[in-house]
Amino acid sequence: LELILGKAKFSGRIDSSQPDDTRPSVLMQLEGGELDVDGLTAFASIFVSDKGANRFSDRDLDFRIKAGPVSAGGLTADSVDTALRLRDGLLEIDRLSVGGLAGASISATGRIKDFPASPTGKLDASVVAVDLKPLIDVAVQHYPDNAVLKGLAERAAAYPELFQDARIDAVTSAANNGDGTTGLAMSAQGKAGGSAFSASLSGKGALDRPLEAPLTLTFNARNADATALLALYGLPALPLGILGEATTDVSAKGTLGGGLATRFSLAGNDFKAGFDGTIADTPQGAAAKGKVSLETADIEPWLMTTGVGLPGMGTGMSTSLAADADYGNGLLVLSGLSGAVNEAAVSGDVNIDVKEGLPHLAGALSLDELDLDPMAVMLFGDQAFLVNDGAWPTTPFSQKSSLPFTADLDLTAASLAAGPLATAYDAALSLQLDQEGIRVSDLKAKFLGGELSGLFELKNNDGTGLFSGQMKLAGSDLAVVLPEAGIGGSGDFSTALSTSGKSVDAMVAALSGSGTATLKGMTIAGFNPDAFGAFIAKADAIGRDIDASKTAGFVPQIAAAGSFPAQDTDIAFTIAGGTLRAPPVKFESPGATLSADITADLNTSTVDAKGEIAYRPGDEALVGSEPILNFSVDGPFGATKRQFDSEPLAQFLTQRALEKEQQRVEAMQAALLEKQRLRREVRYYAALQTERERAAEELRRQQEAARLKAEADAKAKAEAEAQAQAEAEARAQAEAKARAEAEAKAQAEAKAQAEAEAKAEAEARAQAEAKAKV
Repeated sequence: LELILGKAKFSGRIDSSQPDDTRPSVLMQLEGGELDVDGLTAFASIFVSDKGANRFSDRDLDFRIKAGPVSAGGLTADSVDTALRLRDGLLEIDRLSVGGLAGASISATGRIKDFPASPTGKLDASVVAVDLKPLIDVAVQHYPDNAVLKGLAERAAAYPELFQDARIDAVTSAANNGDGTTGLAMSAQGKAGGSAFSASLSGKGALDRPLEAPLTLTFNARNADATALLALYGLPALPLGILGEATTDVSAKGTLGGGLATRFSLAGNDFKAGFDGTIADTPQGAAAKGKVSLETADIEPWLMTTGVGLPGMGTGMSTSLAADADYGNGLLVLSGLSGAVNEAAVSGDVNIDVKEGLPHLAGALSLDELDLDPMAVMLFGDQAFLVNDGAWPTTPFSQKSSLPFTADLDLTAASLAAGPLATAYDAALSLQLDQEGIRVSDLKAKFLGGELSGLFELKNNDGTGLFSGQMKLAGSDLAVVLPEAGIGGSGDFSTALSTSGKSVDAMVAALSGSGTATLKGMTIAGFNPDAFGAFIAKADAIGRDIDASKTAGFVPQIAAAGSFPAQDTDIAFTIAGGTLRAPPVKFESPGATLSADITADLNTSTVDAKGEIAYRPGDEALVGSEPILNFSVDGPFGATKRQFDSEPLAQFLTQRALEKEQQRVEAMQAALLEKQRLRREVRYYAALQTERERAAEELRRQQEAARLKAEADAKAKAEAEAQAQAEAEARAQAEAKARAEAEAKAQAEAKAQAEAEAKAEAEARAQAEAKAKV
């Protein structure tokens, strides 16, 4: 038999048998060459009418057909070899072999009942290919809306080895449950891309309501290189070969319409990631909700394999995270995120989606540690911040940022670092990351003993770095702000800065801005405001030989032995060309005034301050000379050196010594003149004394003569007075005697009279008494 179907030419035989006691049968055995769509259509018309009816429905059919190449619907197989039997709706596939179909070979056997109206039964199939990618690509072209095929094609394109050396053995069975539903079971196992896998799918439901059909799905795979499993799940995967062996397991149960309760795990060397929740198909695409977890002793190899490079990789990064996940419409919401990265706690809520081809993170996180340095390195390039001999890096910035994600996050961090430059604590900030740069706003933190607040922006504009920022530091500890400088007290600082450049050193050289510093209760160690008295004492001990060299020998030690208490002050400063400059500053104390001009060169990281201490001399003041001590402080930040220049003070002390010597000479001359004057006075007063003594002797002699004369006169007078007194006493005695005698006589007369009167009275009484008696 020779059969021409379009361009196809078949040869073989067709036997038709119609026995009386059995069903009629047809045996068809054909072998042909190239077969295209027209030929297939013509070939199919042998068995199926234009109305879709089976032309051999009333008889048994056996056919064996070989053809090749066969092209249909854009698919081309090198060969097709079939051996089929159709018995009263029962299709038995003894052999179905398709070779060279997009590089794959497919073989199948099976038994299908109720064909073709409501086919059920069992089918065993095998697929073998050096690489399944061409077959998948062809399938996607014919079924562009099939999400599974599209996903497999994307994964194969991203990881070409994913489906190489493939062999898949599958068993599929379908059965009518008698209740209007059909039961379906499928299992498969095999190997592809080095992954040994097995899968199963079972379910039942009505063919017209597939979304309501309950089903159960399992899948597990193992690969000596976990990279292939990452690629299988659609993650970027670089064939670095550093992950080692890994296994994955997936189980799902439920309905496509109502959702599938799903468990997923990916486990490798000290690595485990998992999901436990629900997956559903929505009009917007796949959706998932459940708990996710990640735990690994070192996540760095996994990040490297997925194309994520972070500065400082190579030291290891342990990670343990867990969260409630909700994915839908391209947005992943992680709620209650908690865990640790390198033993530093992480917690918060994060939303993740894709913007401009990169993952975008939004939400709020609380961290134990946050270092901005890796972000800057990814923004400007790995080499941009490599320090050379302590100088600012000169390596040009990269033209584009390599940030692997973008972000808009509200962050709190117990420790906030800017690489080796500075570390703040108890920080809160809003962080924005994009391909242009880094923006930090609403920054608040504890820094240098004070409260830091502000905002800044750092950009990479095609290899040119741009920086602008405003910062305020309140209540800082000056001893911490300026370590090793010997300055104490507190300070409030505010500044606005901006710069641009193609390297770090260029940006530092172009740094400009301005600011203010308010200093309170400041003390400056190494400057003794009360040193003047000690200077004077030391100079007096040296004496008139004091000079510049001797002054330089004792001044520094005395001048540095103390602290200068400065009054509260405000200092405005400017920054231009990377150099900070402040107008002359002056600090007053009861014993001295300190003034200085200060500059800080950020290009060389050095400080240069020159000034003087003017001591108040009090009574030691001199005309034309002041007790001033010059000083300078210079050197690298944190390692400055102080030097004193005692030349002006030496001039003061020398002039003072000269004036003191002049005073001493003048005093000696005055003393000599005084002695001469005193000698003259002594001679004068000695002459006066001699004259006084002579006059006194003459006066004494005269007084003695007068005394003797007075004594003689007094003696004569005394004798005369004594004689007169004796005479007076004699007269007085005579007069007294006469008076006594007269008084005695009078008393005698009075007594005699009294006695006479008494006697007369007595006599009269007697007479009276006598008369009375009579």
